Amino acid sequence: MKTPISLILICLISIKVFGENPDSSAFNAGKIILSIGYGYPHIEKVLYAHDYPYRYYVSFTKNGYGPIHIRGEYGLSDKIGIGLSINYAFYQGILNRANPNGTTDSLTYNNKIYSFSYLIRFNYHFATTKKLDPYFAIGAGIRGILDVFKTNDPYGSRSYYNSIIDVKTLDPTPIPCAFEVVAG
Repeated sequence: MKTPISLILICLISIKVFGENPDSSAFNAGKIILSIGYGYPHIEKVLYAHDYPYRYYVSFTKNGYGPIHIRGEYGLSDKIGIGLSINYAFYQGILNRANPNGTTDSLTYNNKIYSFSYLIRFNYHFATTKKLDPYFAIGAGIRGILDVFKTNDPYGSRSYYNSIIDVKTLDPTPIPCAFEVVAG
């Protein structure tokens, strides 16, 4: 029960630090805005199926969190802002299966994926009032994925693990570039 409540609280966190004239419009030149957020859905969890029938299959569990976003923006004018966006996500899939050689030892396959990105963002604020700040943003930067795989199966491999859990697609670094398009 603590996890859903924690996620809801993380989703509601938003910190705003105002530069000059805190009584003026919600966004203007010289204003600094910092925000922390939690994204949904977690793409790695979507890519993995967990109900794949297999002869020696015992259990498959997956967990993860993120993406967690930390963003900062500086108002260059009343309409344009520039900023930095940092994003982090984690996914883990653990497969336990019976040993096919008849022993009671179970075989475990553990795959952990850490994903991060650093982007420069350009934000366009329109129809801004004292309490309303709608905007569009685009960002580009770098992305990295650390993929850690461990197993106690002497004949196990990542491709075997992927075939058992029915991986749709996952490449540790398909393109090391990150892009985002945001409306808020």
